[in-house]
Amino acid sequence: MGPNYFHVQFKLGEKVSYNTPSAEGREVIPIKGAEVTKMIFADGNELLSVIHNETVDVYASFPIVLEYH
Repeated sequence: MGPNYFHVQFKLGEKVSYNTPSAEGREVIPIKGAEVTKMIFADGNELLSVIHNETVDVYASFPIVLEYH
């Protein structure tokens, strides 16, 4: 991911949410030991979600605001 990407991190199981535009395409990328999901949006923005060791890292080409519940 490039230096112009936004990043948030939270623990798996935490009750959080974040808003995204509607995804045009979604791809699950198999990486040993991690679950990776890549989404590409109609406006060209991208989001990459990585789950590894009970931690979720989200990288996006747009600002991400976590909402804790």
